[in-house]
Amino acid sequence: MMSLPWAVNPWWLIFAAFIGVLKGRLIFDKTAVRVISRIESREGDRCLGGFLSLKSWGMILLMVFLGMSLRVSPLPGVLVWGVYVAVGTGLFFSSRLFWKEWIRRGKIT
Repeated sequence: MMSLPWAVNPWWLIFAAFIGVLKGRLIFDKTAVRVISRIESREGDRCLGGFLSLKSWGMILLMVFLGMSLRVSPLPGVLVWGVYVAVGTGLFFSSRLFWKEWIRRGKIT
């Protein structure tokens, strides 16, 4: 189990979260818009995993592999945590686009 040292300055994690929001805004938002468009263009009887393109599934597998590699790497824990916080924050931030579309379509009352 990976733990964050108590001596870590919390500003480091706040900075990582800020970087994550920027990444979400500049990169993940564009991907989210493409995926939403792909979902809207699909017909109802398609495969559940078909909402993502093969390229997107490949990127997901690559990100999983890189995350696991980062975890076992000799890099300092604070750096690994920073990357995890940045990526997680970016993905969470960009998920707002999916929720907005879901609400707009009346899926949530």
